[in-house]
Amino acid sequence: MSEVVECKKMFYKDHVKPFEPHFIDLLGNDMCQADQDEVYATCGNSPKTGLVSSIMCSEKLVCYFDNDTLIGIGGVGKEQDGNGIPWFLRTNYFHSWKRKNLRSFLNSTKSWIEHMGESYPSMHNYVDLRNKESQNWLKHLGFRLTKTIDNYGYLKIPFIKFEKYNG
Repeated sequence: MSEVVECKKMFYKDHVKPFEPHFIDLLGNDMCQADQDEVYATCGNSPKTGLVSSIMCSEKLVCYFDNDTLIGIGGVGKEQDGNGIPWFLRTNYFHSWKRKNLRSFLNSTKSWIEHMGESYPSMHNYVDLRNKESQNWLKHLGFRLTKTIDNYGYLKIPFIKFEKYNG
């Protein structure tokens, strides 16, 4: 199972809680539409099945909260070559919370990605071409959008590879 990210040095430690299995239901039953669409387009799974799959493949997890309200769960899987595969899935509450807390969100997620960079020589994954909000956020985090794959995943639709080299 996944290691919960140690948060002593991270900017957003007040927003992080250790993973608990019932968080799967919280997010799986309330995943934002863009993430539901991306999970289905990638692997044909329901939100909950996609979330469980992501959690089970992850070496590190972060569960991000606003007080007692779940905002999202993210993680990083590890490839055989040591590189990381980051992901983050959001609740419907995320969008209204982010509008009020944009600077905090951007700073804290950038802090988390920088911390993850200490464990992985590089990180990469793919983002749905339709998901412009996530593409902008990934750029803020220091990822480069490097290659469009025209027939990606279960739906065979365009996705963009994003990459970040650390060190």
